[in-house]
Amino acid sequence: METKHTKDFSYKEMFFKVNLRLRGALLILYLGYILAMFHRVSIAIMADRLIEDLNLNLSQMTIMAAVYFYPYALMQFPVGILVDRIGPKRLVSAMLLLTSFASIIFALATTFQLSLISRLLIGLSVSCIFVPTEKFIASYFPPEIFSTLTSLLVFSGIIGILCASVPLAFLVEFLDWRTVYFMMGVIALVLGFATWFLLDDRQMLKQSDNKPRQISSKLAMKWVLSEWGMWPIAIRNFFAYGAAMAFQSLWAGPYLMTILGMNRISAGYLIMLLSLGQLLSLPFSGILSDKVFHSRKLPMLIGSLGSVFLWIPFAFYTSFLLPWHIALIFLLSGLLAGISSGPIFTLMKELYPTPLTGTAIGIGNFFNMAGAAIIPLLCSVAMAQSVQSSGELTASSFTIGFRYLLFAYGIAALATVFSKDTSLEKNISISSQGYKI
Repeated sequence: METKHTKDFSYKEMFFKVNLRLRGALLILYLGYILAMFHRVSIAIMADRLIEDLNLNLSQMTIMAAVYFYPYALMQFPVGILVDRIGPKRLVSAMLLLTSFASIIFALATTFQLSLISRLLIGLSVSCIFVPTEKFIASYFPPEIFSTLTSLLVFSGIIGILCASVPLAFLVEFLDWRTVYFMMGVIALVLGFATWFLLDDRQMLKQSDNKPRQISSKLAMKWVLSEWGMWPIAIRNFFAYGAAMAFQSLWAGPYLMTILGMNRISAGYLIMLLSLGQLLSLPFSGILSDKVFHSRKLPMLIGSLGSVFLWIPFAFYTSFLLPWHIALIFLLSGLLAGISSGPIFTLMKELYPTPLTGTAIGIGNFFNMAGAAIIPLLCSVAMAQSVQSSGELTASSFTIGFRYLLFAYGIAALATVFSKDTSLEKNISISSQGYKI
């Protein structure tokens, strides 16, 4: 039954109904996710220094950048189950301590093998921040503001990406990459202890015997995967995020510098517009979903279809775009991505009762990371076919790659069309249901 409360509520009132300690813990978790996203893209800006100091070839450099995503993707299955079982306090604090250890080892590494292992451990440890934070929000904050708080979580991740671009470049020049990574290790250590002392998840773990938390891991996975509404979102996540990462973390820089002749600093500022657009729209993502559209699917559909149209110029006019054209496209792309980010995870959460939130979002996030690990590889293989004779990337090489990315965005949009829609009323209803074990 629809009530006025579900349509007309105060975000401020509902947020401050939660006690101060829990709000402080949420801030620490946000800071942890900033750190996770910083590590995701930080390698690119330091690539030349890493190649020189560690005596790497281009193949080794590519492996080092990619190895972050593989444990991150694989952990999305167990992390959802773990957080449903033991809560976010022990999981996140322990993993942040591992992040600290791995970051310091990376800062001290003198060989490719040691740096690769530490990078692998970083990807493993920071993979256990996003899903536990979503579980924490779902368990302790009113469902009416879940979409907004999720949007702010994604917002914090974009801040991490921005910190790993131009600001990191200046830090590397002023200090060096080893000092920067040692500092990141100290920050992770502080955040790990802060999580342990601030985050109280005892109430979350005190469930009665007939609650879904008692479901076996196998049954929880079966429950989540048997909901057909998850699959369009999984397909959308795989292709859309994979295409985004293929461009933003791999091919955007070479395209701007090689084909359009831009210098490194100018290209960096242009790429930052992708993140800036998300920063501008993410704070309003939850509000648009909750109060304007009263829908999760509609903002997702706007973002997916918009991405298809914005990629047409790259796919068919690769070498004819002017910098201001690209700047406008990047900014609009970021805005659309920000609008749809919060509702995506909210929809996944609302398909299931709250005790299965961790498992559901973990599986959904797995497809994000799997796409980021596979789509860039497929795109690179396709592009490599055009450089065998000339030995270098040309405009036609990028055209081939960008058309693959356009195709990926098209599949993501089609999947979004077939996705379910949810509402606050449905979520409140399903969250109160019990399971038969």
